[in-house]
Amino acid sequence: NILRVYERLLLPAVVPFARIALNGTPINEKALGREIRKHSKARDAAVRELASITGLRADVAEKLAGSAQQITRYVREAYGLEIETSRAEDLSDYVDQYPALAAIQAFKHERKMLSTYLEPWQRLVSSQGDGRLHSIYLLSATRTGRLSADLEEGGSLLLTPRDDWMRDLIASLDPDWEIHAADYSQVELRMIAWLAPEPAMRTLYEEGADLHATTAAYAKSGLPVQEFWRKRKALVRKVTKDERQAGKSNNFGWVFLMQADRYQKYAKNNYGITLTLEEAADAHDDFFKLYPGLQAWHDRVAREDYERGYTVNPFGRYRFGLTDLSQFINT
Repeated sequence: NILRVYERLLLPAVVPFARIALNGTPINEKALGREIRKHSKARDAAVRELASITGLRADVAEKLAGSAQQITRYVREAYGLEIETSRAEDLSDYVDQYPALAAIQAFKHERKMLSTYLEPWQRLVSSQGDGRLHSIYLLSATRTGRLSADLEEGGSLLLTPRDDWMRDLIASLDPDWEIHAADYSQVELRMIAWLAPEPAMRTLYEEGADLHATTAAYAKSGLPVQEFWRKRKALVRKVTKDERQAGKSNNFGWVFLMQADRYQKYAKNNYGITLTLEEAADAHDDFFKLYPGLQAWHDRVAREDYERGYTVNPFGRYRFGLTDLSQFINT
């Protein structure tokens, strides 16, 4: 198995990824400079807003917003709230109620954009001298076997935020060329439909149906599963864009063993969906009624792989030392 992974998967990938690393990714330097100025102003505005709300000097307010320990202490002392961390997912429940926390969250976002991406990219483009970012692609660095990448500094291109303005920084240096983006549609769910296997998901994909819209239509309908399947096509046609987003959060959340409380935050932070804990638990139960093959797959992994302490993926890659069932499912 290991030899097959090495010979058939890793070695053939070396040449194309070496070529990608040498070619680099073209960056629009003027647009990059504009974004740095824009986000610097937004960061400074957030500091001034925080200083105005708290009565602190601007330099003290900036230190507060930049320190996880100071943020959690401030939230506890000012509002009587106990939060685990100062991450966006922990602050998001309170930013509408407390303007100071909205200012802190805005500062953290702008600082991350600047320090993780924009400023390091500007330095790298300048030092590398050809208007391109040259990432090193790592084919065997992650325990799951996922591709990863590295830059001399700053955030990897593989983890670039999805904002349109961010992606627009990647632009052809030659006016006769264009940058095209391509994506596998719902590739993880397609693999799961095959791997589990999950008959309903496989049938939907074979028909060319939209799995996110189907999941959303079922959740919206409140119908028993068999009745839903009979009326599915008509119900799917009535699904709105926002409802489809909710279906997307269901599909990617429950497949990877999220619990209801974590799913609440995941749905809100990733898809803008607000749910009560009871609604999240109901969404979990309904999802596995619609796609029962997934529960059977989870149970099989728990019974076989989890008990023996390691798993092997379809390529033949082994993974040892796992302690949580979700790690087995992800691998």
